[in-house]
Amino acid sequence: MHTNETKESNTLSYKLVSAILIAYITIWSMLYMSVHLDVDVAWLLQCLERFLSGGTYTDDLYETNPPLSFLIYLPAYPLFTTLGLSAKFSILVLFLLYVFLSNAILFKLLHKTQISSTTIIIICCATLTSQTWGAGMFFGLKDHLILSFLTP
Repeated sequence: MHTNETKESNTLSYKLVSAILIAYITIWSMLYMSVHLDVDVAWLLQCLERFLSGGTYTDDLYETNPPLSFLIYLPAYPLFTTLGLSAKFSILVLFLLYVFLSNAILFKLLHKTQISSTTIIIICCATLTSQTWGAGMFFGLKDHLILSFLTP
């Protein structure tokens, strides 16, 4: 009987935390969309477009970042070229997907330890906060992606 109450309490906690996180991401995304597209992201998108059009490093683009670093934006490319979404929104969707994947990996790894469910939720929420609000203007940059996947 006691375990059923505990399971119901945990399920309610997960639902409540999930609802709060969805509201949090929604509010943060609206704030993020109100600022300009970072110059580095815009340049990497331009390099990606030139590269996919058959351009070469010697003739069509000069990349000071590591070679082919613009390929991290490849999954977002069809969103703004084919579907007509803005480049900023496409990058937001892509990096939220990256953040979700990173946190899912972290969540699975933490579940394999002897840490309590409450502590796991706190760690994941703190990580999500650092990957969104904490990233600020660096959200969507290659350095942000490195930080996101470094945690798990």
